[in-house]
Amino acid sequence: MRIIFSCVYLFGTIYFLRRERRLDFFTIGFFSGCFYFLPGLFGFVFTFSRMDLQSLTEEILPQTYFVMTLVLVALLVSSFFFDRKYMTAPVPKMQVPFEGSPEKWATVLAIVGFAMSLVTSGRHLLDQDKAQMLLYLDRWSILWEIGATAGLVLAYASKNRRAFGICTLMLLADCYVGFRVNLILAAISVVVYAQSAKGPIQICRQRRALVLAGLFVTFGFLYQPIGSLAKAGDWGQIKEVIINPDFYAAQFIVSEPFVVQTTLNEVIGTNLHVGPGHLSSLLYVLVPFGNELGGKVVTFNDLFQERLFPGLEFGMAQNIWAQAWSIGGLFVVGIFVLFYVAGVWQGSRGLYSQSKYWRTFSALVFTPWAFYLYRNDLLYQFIMERRILVMFMFVAFIAIILRPAALKVEKFDPPAVSAPHVRP
Repeated sequence: MRIIFSCVYLFGTIYFLRRERRLDFFTIGFFSGCFYFLPGLFGFVFTFSRMDLQSLTEEILPQTYFVMTLVLVALLVSSFFFDRKYMTAPVPKMQVPFEGSPEKWATVLAIVGFAMSLVTSGRHLLDQDKAQMLLYLDRWSILWEIGATAGLVLAYASKNRRAFGICTLMLLADCYVGFRVNLILAAISVVVYAQSAKGPIQICRQRRALVLAGLFVTFGFLYQPIGSLAKAGDWGQIKEVIINPDFYAAQFIVSEPFVVQTTLNEVIGTNLHVGPGHLSSLLYVLVPFGNELGGKVVTFNDLFQERLFPGLEFGMAQNIWAQAWSIGGLFVVGIFVLFYVAGVWQGSRGLYSQSKYWRTFSALVFTPWAFYLYRNDLLYQFIMERRILVMFMFVAFIAIILRPAALKVEKFDPPAVSAPHVRP
């Protein structure tokens, strides 16, 4: 299975790099899969001994390879059919800035969230122990992160450099505190939106973009150890580690992809079964402040951590495909894959809309779906999507209310979509 996986991995990479097509969420989803399935090329994952919690490597199981291969093949095949249907669709026109300036409102909310986080969390934002810091974070930090993420994309679409600069600073501050994901998702959303108004391209010819992507991947691998040292102000230690070749090898082995796929490998290897009951927690996503109102929210991590990694002091990464396997084996994995591809299809179709509102909406909402679902469970993924959706709709609503003329400039109508249907 390792050989088959490697062939699919290599073929898909060459296909998306060399084929002249529009940059969409099939591209983002496939290369995200390449990143998170990277252990498959090396044949092992990073795990822990259940006896003494010592770190070690573990061989990837054939079933794990099958799941990873299935996801990549599904994206490849569906992208082929998507291109046949929509390749000739007209390229959206770059339009004037949004009426009502929703990017300004998102930026203001980000600033308010940042300021209130300083008040309510204070010095705990600088705690080196991330688990300890999380105990003191509240909803103001969420407003800060989501406001800055939405504001950055809206500011780019509106060509508002001031708002763009402020949101960038807000996301860099969030990154310094210990959260890289919002900066990464915002940057990908901007790239996706920018390319939505362009025609087909060959990624392999975009040399500057490839260099930037390589730097971004390097940032993803080295962020945690370098970031913790920077937060501690230990610049001397940073200088020592960055010139040490062994540091890079060690960080590669314990990087996020190798830990994320550990969960999938362990779930399959131990034949863990949790059933579908915990999916009822998804209903609380529909209710604002559902957990404060008494809703009992159960994550996938709550069900597997103590059973697979007892005594481990930090939380193991979520894995959507491990969650699917633990619910109902390969059959449910197949359903989850179809559900994932349907979302990627829908998001990619939204990028073809002539409505700038809808393209911005698609870039914001479907970037986390295409890129970040690999290391989440369904509950947290839906929470992420809900937060971005609410933020976008709120600032767009304010902008339209303050500038009624915006309705005459552009209607917020979704495009007609023909996408794979997944039965609930």
